[in-house]
Amino acid sequence: MVNKYLVEYISQNKKEINGAEYANLVDQLSEAKDAGFLNIYDNRLIERIVQIFLKDHQELYYFSTKDILKLLKGFDAILPQLEQPEKYAHNVRQNLI
Repeated sequence: MVNKYLVEYISQNKKEINGAEYANLVDQLSEAKDAGFLNIYDNRLIERIVQIFLKDHQELYYFSTKDILKLLKGFDAILPQLEQPEKYAHNVRQNLI
């Protein structure tokens, strides 16, 4: 149930966060994976975070070099959890570089 509310919250408030905050969110999910807690989050939440990046990052966020490195590390860690990680991996990298 919490995952449903997180997906809605992120979707509705994506314009109110900046690039650094978005990069920190992805980095925190990476750290959750390293600690063994990423599986408590539904794949739908992770997919939505990736979709926001792919669709809206150019219009909504400015990323510093530090943020880009966080995003690369974070997405590399969380994408394998998705059902079709290859579907997203190429697009994420292409948009970051």
